[in-house]
Amino acid sequence: PRNSSVEHYVMPSTVVCSAYPDLSISSPALKTITFSENFYSKNYIVDHKYLWEFSPFSKYTAEKFIMPEANPLFCTDENGVIFSKNKEILYKYPSKKLNEEYTVPEGVKIIASNAFYYCDSLTSITIPNSVISIGDDAFYNCSDLTSITIPNSVTSIGVSAFAVCTALTSITI
Repeated sequence: PRNSSVEHYVMPSTVVCSAYPDLSISSPALKTITFSENFYSKNYIVDHKYLWEFSPFSKYTAEKFIMPEANPLFCTDENGVIFSKNKEILYKYPSKKLNEEYTVPEGVKIIASNAFYYCDSLTSITIPNSVISIGDDAFYNCSDLTSITIPNSVTSIGVSAFAVCTALTSITI
């Protein structure tokens, strides 16, 4: 739904891939997006760059994502954050979620590209020692982000990972 009053969007079971050409979800009223159980992201792992194909869900999307338990690749937690099924990759934090602070769960190893793209209500993010990689544009335009704690375990930070984080004043490593 583009620019509609839809608050809860349930993806049709016929939409199984985010590379679907007409898939653009940007309704200002949208609160939740429920994916189909067959949903997958085309080429969702390429050279350790993750989830560019989730880009239709990157900017101004929803407060919460819901992934059916039957989906073999992805899951969501109680906050509506999308993870790999084994919860080692954090793929997407809901851009319209109004939390000011977020702690990445212990056990996550990779924060995917665009994972926090346009999450402009976040002011503080804590990353656990289990994380080893932060993808390209991972925190792009988190304009209210003032502080982030990055553990020594992180060995790779992608291009423009903190671009347009204009309020960022504290990075603790």
